[in-house]
Amino acid sequence: MSLDDATRLLRDATRLVVLTGAGVSTESGVPDFRGNGGIWTKFDPSDFQYDRFLRDPRGFWELRARLMQALDLANVRPNPAHDALARASRSPRVVGHVTQNIDGLFHVAGHEPGKLVEVHGSARSVRCIGCSAFFPYEVARAAVERGELPPQCPDCRGALKPGTILFGETLHAPDLRRAQEWFERADAVLVVGSSLVVQPVSGLPALALARGARLVIVNRDTTPYDDEADAVVRASAGEAVPAMLRAAGLAGEGG
Repeated sequence: MSLDDATRLLRDATRLVVLTGAGVSTESGVPDFRGNGGIWTKFDPSDFQYDRFLRDPRGFWELRARLMQALDLANVRPNPAHDALARASRSPRVVGHVTQNIDGLFHVAGHEPGKLVEVHGSARSVRCIGCSAFFPYEVARAAVERGELPPQCPDCRGALKPGTILFGETLHAPDLRRAQEWFERADAVLVVGSSLVVQPVSGLPALALARGARLVIVNRDTTPYDDEADAVVRASAGEAVPAMLRAAGLAGEGG
């Protein structure tokens, strides 16, 4: 279906939920993880298991510092899709937004915090495994650069771990529960840049479809949900999303 068809569906939405994946941020220069030339072609995912962090926090952090250099988050900026979705988040017609991205670019773009769930966590933060406090990643980076591995919590001196969800680590239950509640309330779902293959997030659209919600997918590649979608737009997020949201009356505060 065309961009116009997708826009019409979004214009009719009164309870829109958004799901975004790596395809949004690759246009900002953030490498994806699973694509050709992605992060997992340069690093071994098994090195980033939660149990590896617990067994060998020093070795884990040596590799983690290299991975953060590869992501280069300090030098990436939100693109038009991030900006458009951040503006749309101020509309009462947008219920919530679940992102699989760990780059924090929606926050940088000014997204409404209460309507955003970073379901895989954020690489811009770290968490103490002792007291569970969160800190900016810069706290850990400074310690890593001084050779203090693993970096320690400035409050309780416990070991700091990345704010992202590591392999073998469970998702934050309140975040997943909130995401599920949003999808169960939705009358329309907009999926942008997600392959829709990573569980449990890939199961969220089914919750909305089971209740009769309309589904719009913006992705350059095919997804397992294409046949169930009401509109599929094969275009870049930075081009399609701002145009769709603007035409649907979701370009700014108040809808």
